[in-house]
Amino acid sequence: MKKEEKLKVIELRSQGMSVNRIADEVKVSKSTVSLWVRDIVLTDKQKQQLKDNIPKVGPRKKGDISKRRKEMGEKKWAEYQKERERNKTLVWRKNNPEKYVNRDQNIKIRLIEEKGSKCEKCDYNKCIGSLDFHHKDPSKKEFTISHNHKSYKKMKKETDKCFLWCSNCHREFHWKENDIKRSERIKKLKQLPACPNDQVSLCKSE
Repeated sequence: MKKEEKLKVIELRSQGMSVNRIADEVKVSKSTVSLWVRDIVLTDKQKQQLKDNIPKVGPRKKGDISKRRKEMGEKKWAEYQKERERNKTLVWRKNNPEKYVNRDQNIKIRLIEEKGSKCEKCDYNKCIGSLDFHHKDPSKKEFTISHNHKSYKKMKKETDKCFLWCSNCHREFHWKENDIKRSERIKKLKQLPACPNDQVSLCKSE
């Protein structure tokens, strides 16, 4: 029986039939068909006919929903995609532990090097860990740079808004800044109208 099947497979392949179609007609696996016909060389015409018979599937249009997504429903599809991305991330971390652990530090080193690798106020450059990014205009600050896990591209965009200062210069600036704020608060409190004698208790409660 197997010999008859093999002869039939060889005959059909010699006629230029595709492996998939032969497997369906003779009822044998595609791997078996491929093994039996591996020495048969098709003519250029036969190859072109096989190529022309391949169903042409156009690219999915924007907004089209896959068959699997329709079957799962939007809620399960969203959960599936979330779990899929999580698993991909875990696999990447497992296969690249050094890259994952050192990622943030390497990004900071790169950004500091692009800023000159030294404090813009006092030229301190002994330890990269003692260099900070200070926003020039706090109103344009989108996120805090230290201990952030964003991409290099986003971090670069944010550090372009900053000065590179050493820890000492950075702390001195904020100390003086807070001194000014405290002085302004004291000044405003002194300018508050005095409470009338009969409303002292009310003012105190407020």
